[in-house]
Order: sequence, then structure tokens, then C-alpha cells
Amino acid sequence: MKLKTNVGQIFLTHPKDENFTSVYEESFSRDGASVDLFAVIEIAGIGPQMLKASKADYEKLTQTIVGALKRTYIAAPSVSEETFEKALANINSSLSRLGSKEKITWFGRLNATLGAVAGNQLSLSVVGNGVVYLYREDEPSLLSDGLAEEKPKPTKLFANYASGGLANGDRVVLSNRELLNFLSQERLNSFLSSETLEDACEEIITALSDVKDTGFATYVFEAASSEKSPSPVERKIRTASRGSRDFANYLEIAKYAAISAAGFLWQSISGAVKFIIHFFRVRPKKYLFMAIAVVLILFLGNIALATWRKNHQAVQESQTTTAAAIEQKLSEAESALIYNNENGAVVLITEIETLLASLDKNSPDRASLENRLLSLKNKVSKDVRVDNPTVLTEFGSVPTNLIRSPNGFLGYNKNSGRLAFYDFRAGSTKPVLQNQNTGNLSFGVFLGSNAGYTFLHKDGKFVKLDIDGESLADLNAGTNADVSLADLARGRALAVLGENSNARLYALDHKTQQIWRMNVNDSGIATPDRWLKTTADFTEARDLAIDGSVYVLYADHLEKYFNGTRQNFQISAISPPAKNLVSIFTAPDLQSLYLADPDNKRIIILNKQGQLEKQLISEKLHELSDLFVDEKAGLLYALSGSELLQINIK
Repeated sequence: MKLKTNVGQIFLTHPKDENFTSVYEESFSRDGASVDLFAVIEIAGIGPQMLKASKADYEKLTQTIVGALKRTYIAAPSVSEETFEKALANINSSLSRLGSKEKITWFGRLNATLGAVAGNQLSLSVVGNGVVYLYREDEPSLLSDGLAEEKPKPTKLFANYASGGLANGDRVVLSNRELLNFLSQERLNSFLSSETLEDACEEIITALSDVKDTGFATYVFEAASSEKSPSPVERKIRTASRGSRDFANYLEIAKYAAISAAGFLWQSISGAVKFIIHFFRVRPKKYLFMAIAVVLILFLGNIALATWRKNHQAVQESQTTTAAAIEQKLSEAESALIYNNENGAVVLITEIETLLASLDKNSPDRASLENRLLSLKNKVSKDVRVDNPTVLTEFGSVPTNLIRSPNGFLGYNKNSGRLAFYDFRAGSTKPVLQNQNTGNLSFGVFLGSNAGYTFLHKDGKFVKLDIDGESLADLNAGTNADVSLADLARGRALAVLGENSNARLYALDHKTQQIWRMNVNDSGIATPDRWLKTTADFTEARDLAIDGSVYVLYADHLEKYFNGTRQNFQISAISPPAKNLVSIFTAPDLQSLYLADPDNKRIIILNKQGQLEKQLISEKLHELSDLFVDEKAGLLYALSGSELLQINIK
């Protein structure tokens, strides 16, 4: 059965958008079959000023992607699944050429969704937080799961793709997760169950109309047969109630209907009995079975009504029980805070949130319970709002790491090798080694005024960076048969303790599950020695920091080691829980540990016993990747996207 594609679009932009958005859709015929091409492109977290300044660059990026996609399908001798794969290769090649010729401000910020429908076959690929959902018979499936690379390469942004067949009535959403930041999955599902695609898009646009600082780009299309019969989605909608959004009203109506039905049943049964008595006085007995059948039907109807009443009463009792359980746990959490048991309070808050999610939104107790919960969370979270952190500079590229020296900050991207230096003295930023091959630079540290900036090279050596002279020079380094420097360069992290000839380097190696220590001396860097004296699993480790002890960071927790041995150390419970920590910073002269949590737009500050001191919250922290802290000056420096932020922590 041939399917045709009906397309709906949600494209909303405003003058104060924090992101750039663009959409593309085109249909044409090839080999007697229709081909539909889709692109949804976003450059996220740039702000209105940067959007205005770089809009032409972003539009050129869009044209590059769309142009390569379209050219591939038009030039292909025949259209198949391999055509989409070739299109992605052409797009990656075009973007690589674009990046080699011009300044790139979008790498690390690009979220894109590409789709192609050829005949009844859908092919798709995503970058960043692009998403594709399939709604088949009102059941959503995330088709883009696992397609986006965690760390995309500049030369291969669109790395993976998926293909599959469409069925009559399928609805497909191509968007980015920005949409789900403002619409819950439940609301989106509800909108997409509308009878027509036009109604679905109109409802989504209406729901987003009050958001004035974010652009939205989404395509919704439906695969439908050319026959007149309704699609499976339409058929299901026509036979199912659409009153779920007004559930309370539905219950009131049902209650009234049940009472009316009960009265009607009683009158019917009474009338039926009278009718039967009269009937058998004048009619033959052959109608007896018919009369019994009527009575039986009425009897079963009465049983069904009683069952409904019982179930409805059970639901009400369950809601009452849930509200009482929330009330009790709120009291327990408030008591825990009185006795300074913050961990216990956080655990209870998590349980309360789970229970509250199951409480009917129209429950008369819900508002007061939510207010008490909010008050508790404010006491536990120790949030400090940072509304306007100072933007010291905006790097031309998007660095992943930050290295502090007395004169400024070196920002570098360990994936692309791009470097730029922000000079405190001049208040200016310049690219470093712009015309040299720096793609093999991995981890970097500042070893002190004598040794300066030092990088671990993926070729298995250490190199010293001369910023003023714009050059790299090899450093002498010892070797160890048990590990190669090339392996360490592909490890998890590198950190330094001390300065100059007293400095020691620590490398976190997930391949050998070891922490390697290297002494620094006047002639170079000594042989790597095993520092860890116990077994460990660093497979999922993300970063490390040193103050005499070694702290190893994971996505949701922290481990502490001293003298090569793991310590009994656990951070306090945090609300909301951390799930994607990306960086840690501390030093011997610091009193606290600083953890970067971009998902929650915060910097978590712990004392060195692991207890929460406070959380710095700011919308500017949504792309956090690295930190540096000067506690004496009371200043914290955060790398968020391409921006270097300064925050006063006194």
C-alpha cells in the first residue's frame, strides 16, 4: 500500500530568542515514488546578541546541510537506504570544508534532526539533542535513541542513522529536546492524539505561545493511505473518549449518570415485575424464557453499576491514603531538618515527589502539600541564585577545558585541539597556534612559571606550549613498559599538584584501572609510577582533582583516595540528585570541592567531608564543562559553552 505524507510545522521565533532555529522540508518524485526531505536545525544557548551577530553564519550552516542533503537525493541514480547514508557522508564532508575555511561558532551547540521518507521507508539521523518520535496507535517510541554521538567529531557530526518502514496512520515528530523542556511528554502525547494533524500542530503552537525567549522548530508528519477509510489513529480517536484532559468534569458527569441510571434501573425492574405478572395472566408460557432473559439483563446491569461504584470508592480511598502518606513524610522530613539530618530529609523529599506525582491534580489537598514540599526543598537545596555572572570573554571556538595561569586562562578543546588565550592584563582573547596542527593535543596543565603550559600528546609524548612564541616544543619524558603516554593521553583525566620542579602529575587511566604519578624535574617529566595500591574500576570515571588526596569524579558520585588507598567517603544527598557531573576542581589551599552539573544549571559546592555547602544556580551554566576557583579572592571561573564566566562566591 502506497502512503502519502501529510506535513505539519511548528516554527516559532522571537526577537529575544536564546537560540537560532531553522526548518526545511521539500517533496519531489523519483522513480515513480515520492521523496520527502526534512531538516530541523538549532544552535542552542547563544543569546540574542550573539544570534544577531552570527545569524548569517548560522544560515550558511543550514544551507550547507540542506544543500548537501538535497543534492545527494537529486543526483542519485536510484533512491534507497544507501542514499541517505551517502547524504550524511556528503553533509559531513561539506561541514568539514566549511570549518576549515571559516570561524566556527556553532560546534558543540548544534542540535539537528534530518529525515528522509522514500516510498514507505523512513531514514533519520540526529546531532546533539535532536529527537525523533514515532506515534503508532497513540504509543510513542523514541526512534533517535542512541544515534547522537556523546562527543561528536568536527569531521563527522552525523555519525549514525536508522531506517525503518512506516505504516498507515503513523505520526512522526522531528524536533529537539527544547520542545520537551516546555511541554511534558504527557501533554505532547495528548496533543498528538488530535484527530487531524492541523489540530495537533495548532494545540502545540498555542501551548508554546507564551514563551518569548526560545525558538521552536518541529516537524510533525503523518503517513496516510490514499484510500478514504480512516487511518488507525483516526479510527481509535473516533471510538475513544477525548475527555481525559477534563478528568474531574468527567467524574462529575459519570457520578450524575450513575445516580440517574440507578433510579432508572429501579423503575425498570419494578415495571418489569408488574409487566410479567400481567403478561402471564393473558399470555402463553412459551414467553417465559424471554421474560427471564430480560430480568437477567437488568440484574447484570445492576451488578455492573455496583461494581463501578465500588471501584470509584476504592480510587477515592486510595487518593485519601496517598495524601495522608505525603502528609506523614512531610512531617518526618521537617523533623529530620530540626535534628540536622539533611540526608534523611533529601531521601524523604524524593519519596514525597514520587507520591505527589500519583495524587490527582484536582485533589483538594494537593496545593497545600506542594507548598510544604517547596518550602522543604528550599531549606535543603541551599540554592544561591546567580542572575548575572560576569562574562569575561567569549572564545571563538567552544573549549572543553580551562587552564589557569597568573596572566590568564587558556581555553582548549581536547576533541578538535583548538586553543585560545584570555589575557587578564589586556582583557582580550586571541587564538593560539591557529595555523598549526593541534588535533593531537589531549590533556593540558599549567606546571608553574618555569615550565608553563604542558600538554600530553596523543602521539605519546609531552609538549610545552609557548603562547607568545606560538610554538610547541617536546619535553623529555620517562617511559614505563606497563603503560604508554599515548594510552594516558586517551585516558580520563590529567591533574597537577604543586609547581615547577616540585610538581607531580596524576593521570587517570581507565584502561589499566590505575592512577599514574609522574614527578616533574628540571630536565623534564619522570617515568610514570603506579600510585594506586588497591583495585578500582575507572571505566565510567570523568575527571579527577588533587589536594593531597585524589578525588575521582563520576556522573553521579565521587570517590576519594589517599596514599593510594580508597577512603570511606560519600557526598551528602543533593536535591535534585546529580546525574551528569562533568568536572571537579579543588586544590590544597581550597576549603571546598566544586562540581559542575550542567543538566541542572548549577555548581555544587561541598566541604571536604562531602557535605553540601551551597549550590550556585544560573541559566548561564547550562553548558558547563570546566571550573577554576580562587577562594582567597572569592572568585569562581566557569567555562560554559564558549563563554568564560566570573562569579563572586564571597
